[in-house]
Amino acid sequence: MKKLYVIGVGPGAKDLVTLRALDCLKRAEIIFYPVKKLGDKSIALETVDEFIEDTVKRVPIFFPMTKEKSLLEKAWREGAQLILDSTFNEAAFVTIGDPAFYCTYFYLHPYLENYLDIEIVPGVFSISACCASLKAPLVLGDESFAVVSGSSQEPLYGTDAVVLMKIPKERAKREALMKNLVKTGYRRMWYLSRCQTDGERIVEGLPEDVEYMSMVIAKR
Repeated sequence: MKKLYVIGVGPGAKDLVTLRALDCLKRAEIIFYPVKKLGDKSIALETVDEFIEDTVKRVPIFFPMTKEKSLLEKAWREGAQLILDSTFNEAAFVTIGDPAFYCTYFYLHPYLENYLDIEIVPGVFSISACCASLKAPLVLGDESFAVVSGSSQEPLYGTDAVVLMKIPKERAKREALMKNLVKTGYRRMWYLSRCQTDGERIVEGLPEDVEYMSMVIAKR
């Protein structure tokens, strides 16, 4: 049975790619990587590209930015079939951060798991990288935290800290998000993006502009 490594390459810093990830990359005859549109660059691939031999084939897998379920499912089936139709003994699918955390690969997994020997290789995930850059713990002692999509309009209750992913680009939605946090009792918050890389950015509060690979950490 062909083997597929699903490799978390960390937050985008080459020196935070794990030894296990590097070992699996060296075995791979093909590297699959996710893109939002064909021709796009991949942060995951760029992070590890220098560790991969030039002779190794790089193959993009298309994940469209749409909420239309039929288009998404069509793309997932086609992406999975592209992997299944490829000739290899061992291959890798690279993803930024950790595969367990908002990883697009898992939309393909139901179409692949019965046909490939799949190994998930964990990576340094974004929350860990951001807390390291902030030089602060997320929680201590008996404290708890929650991870929430920034697009959620539901009130936030009960945890000592909250991590908001997928911050909305629309200013009105960001302002509503801030009000929701303050109303729920979170007094300090930081916007963090591209942590542990040369493009790292940390702002207390929410800035006027937000970018991909960003989050907000809020604490009571």
